[in-house]
Amino acid sequence: MKKSIILVTVASIAAPYLMASSAMAFDYPKKAYDATYEMATPQGKSEMRMASDGKGLTLTKTEMSGQKTRMISDFKKGETVTLMDTAKMAMKSKMSESTAQSYEDDWYKKKKAKSLGTKVVNGHPSHGWEYTQDGTTSQTWVGDDCKIMTQSTTDSKYGKTTMNLKKFGPAPAATEFSAAIPAGYKVMSQ
Repeated sequence: MKKSIILVTVASIAAPYLMASSAMAFDYPKKAYDATYEMATPQGKSEMRMASDGKGLTLTKTEMSGQKTRMISDFKKGETVTLMDTAKMAMKSKMSESTAQSYEDDWYKKKKAKSLGTKVVNGHPSHGWEYTQDGTTSQTWVGDDCKIMTQSTTDSKYGKTTMNLKKFGPAPAATEFSAAIPAGYKVMSQ
């Protein structure tokens, strides 16, 4: 049961940060980066790592309550593989528009998001947006210099989650974006 709660928590936190266009094809992040965020959730504090190869693959990596989880999204295939490494479990799922977000201003405008103006967030000049989707309200600040999320606050039925950018740099090695399910992992259906 605890593993399921952790998986739901990680998926609900990471899903809003996947990117998609308004068409059926998914538009992937063109910027290659590797970012580390401090994350505060109702379950406690942890770190989340988010990365993009700039070619259609993204990685979200977290360790929460002793559980290590990786989520690899392939925007060209429209698929996400979640690997719960500690539990040796895996889940494949299709990406969807309702769980996708972009850091582009046009995405927020299409969602009729409210502009929060500009301010310096975690050392980066940023502009912010607020929107509600599927009962979840989010405030997201995007760095004008780094072009990635510098801070977010999300209020959902799971509680309040806050993420703050701690460091960022170039994309990690291509091997980090492997969505291959390791031998011995139990594949769960979604």
